[in-house]
Amino acid sequence: ILEKLKNVEKEMDQINQDMKQAQKNLNELSKCCGLCLCPFNRWARAYILCMTISYIFEAVTLFSTPKESKQNIVSSQPTVVCDGQAPTGPYIKRITNNDREDEMEDNLRQVGNHVEILKNMALDFGDKIEDHIEKTANINDKVQTDHTIQKQNKTN
Repeated sequence: ILEKLKNVEKEMDQINQDMKQAQKNLNELSKCCGLCLCPFNRWARAYILCMTISYIFEAVTLFSTPKESKQNIVSSQPTVVCDGQAPTGPYIKRITNNDREDEMEDNLRQVGNHVEILKNMALDFGDKIEDHIEKTANINDKVQTDHTIQKQNKTN
C-alpha cells in the first residue's frame, strides 16, 4: 500500500510539474505577437465585457425614464457568450488583410484547439486526482483503524 501511495504521489508531482510547464508555455504564447488576441485571454476579457454590459443594462433600465428609453432604442446588442464557452471570432486584428494574416489566424485557431484539448485533459486529470484523493483518504482511515486495533490488541 505504501508503495502505491508513493507512486500516486510521484504521479501527482509529475502532473503538477506538467501543469506548471503548460502555464509557463501559455504565458510565453501570450507574448508571441503584439497583434494576437490569444484565446485564453479572450475568455477573461469576454467575461468582463459581459459583466460590464449587464451592469450597464441594469443601470440604464433602472434610471431611464420611458421617454428616454424610446429615444435610445437599440436594434442589436453585442453578442458575448457567458456560459463558459470560449468566444468565437478572429484572433488577430486585420491590418493588411493578406495571406500572412490568414496563416496567423489559422495557426492561432489550431493553437486554440490544442489549448481546448489541454483544458479537457486537465479537467480529466483533476477528476482522477479527486478520485485518488478520495481513495487515499479511505486508505488513511483504514490505516488509522488498523493502528488503533493493533494498539488495543497490544494492551490486551
